[in-house]
Amino acid sequence: MTRSPTGYGRWWGWLLGLLLVGPAVAQDGVLEHLLHRIQAQRALVWSYRTAWLQQQAAEWATMLPPRPPEPLPLALYERYPALGRLVAQAMPREEPAPAFVLESWRVVRRFERRWFQRRFGQDGWAYLGSNSWTPLDTLRTSELRARLQAHFGDPTRTLAEVDLYQRRPRDEYIQFEYWLVLNDSIPFRIMDVNGPFERGIVVASAPRYRNQLWAIRQALLGRLIAEPRRAPFVDYYYQRETDTWYLTGFDGRTFFLEPIRRPLMIPGRPRLSDID
Repeated sequence: MTRSPTGYGRWWGWLLGLLLVGPAVAQDGVLEHLLHRIQAQRALVWSYRTAWLQQQAAEWATMLPPRPPEPLPLALYERYPALGRLVAQAMPREEPAPAFVLESWRVVRRFERRWFQRRFGQDGWAYLGSNSWTPLDTLRTSELRARLQAHFGDPTRTLAEVDLYQRRPRDEYIQFEYWLVLNDSIPFRIMDVNGPFERGIVVASAPRYRNQLWAIRQALLGRLIAEPRRAPFVDYYYQRETDTWYLTGFDGRTFFLEPIRRPLMIPGRPRLSDID
């Protein structure tokens, strides 16, 4: 049973009165007795409160349904790699998709773009983004771009080939695109997500290969992880949100990202010699 604030005020009033009476009362032990009574009453109040909270917690636990675990922010996985491995082990495993047999591939060069578009660009595209925890989805795009340069050479299309004097949607301000033909008949595209500010890459193919995109990507781009060699490169990149142009690339030792003035006319792709 708890006491009201008025009851506590009465106890403290008596205590103050006794203090004012003088040392004679204190000698009789009355003050000590009252202090003991006050402490006992406060302990009783807290024991009742603790019991009430435990009872409420038990009722809430039976009323609320269990919730699935919340995913942790990416920054935590970067700071604590062991945490990411534990989460990966605990997550349910999906059945692996059937392997794709890659018999041949070739990169479409810049002068072949019209031919590629005429042959493969009529049916639209199915896309696969960076939506898993594989290295191809979590490595920085700049790192993947350097590996693509080492394995496949120059991209088919970069920002230097985009008509910059027309108002374009944001997703057309690409940093790079590789266009390939696999097994002599399958169109395949590799492109950046958000230039040097993102992780992973986006791949695309004809809609009829939508369900095989994951397997095709692994068959073709698994070499970027198995053989992580890099080659120097430099690209233009435009960040529309800040209206800023960049030279971004890899000089063979370090990655760089340098703001530049908007090119009035782009005569061609940038070169590493353009870097100060």
